[in-house]
Order: sequence, then C-alpha cells, then structure tokens
Amino acid sequence: MRPLEILILALDLAAILALILPTRSKLGWSKFLPSVSLGVTLVHLALERYRWQMAPAYLLTGALFLFTLPRLTRAAESRPRKTDRLASRDHCQGFTGGNHEQGVTL
Repeated sequence: MRPLEILILALDLAAILALILPTRSKLGWSKFLPSVSLGVTLVHLALERYRWQMAPAYLLTGALFLFTLPRLTRAAESRPRKTDRLASRDHCQGFTGGNHEQGVTL
C-alpha cells in the first residue's frame, strides 16, 4: 500500500469512530475528518492515480463527506461572524466609554 492510501483509510476509520462512539465532549476538530479525508483522496487521485482496489475506500470517503456536510454547513450558519459582532456594537462611544459629553477629566 502507498502512504496516501494508508492515510485515507486511517482518516476514514477515525471519522467513523468519531461519529459512532459517544464522547463526553465532542472534539471540535473531529467534524472536519471527512473533509480532510476527501482532500487527501483528491491529492491521491492526482498524484498516484486511481487504483481499483481502493474503490470501496473512495466510496466510503465520499459517503462520509456527504453525510457530515449538513452538519458543517449548519455549524457555519449558526456561528456569528466577526463582522456581525462588530456591527452589533455601539461604536459611537469611542475610547471614552460614552462619557465625553459629561466633561469627565482623567
């Protein structure tokens, strides 16, 4: 087996285990394992070419990616963006904390 093929299988196994096994606190990076595995698969296909023996692994990688894609898009939509947080603040206060009309001297 070639090194990228081993890496694809290891990432697929880790992604399956992260989906199946319950943990107290979900690891934040584990939700990206199928995406990383898909990226490694694409690099593998570009560099080392297709091997028919790896067809089940390619299908598994694609299935895992499609299965976890809704979770990734839902998480990205629910997370507030930095620009949204900045827009919600009141920027009129400046550095004085809004007390510049009261004549406060420091």
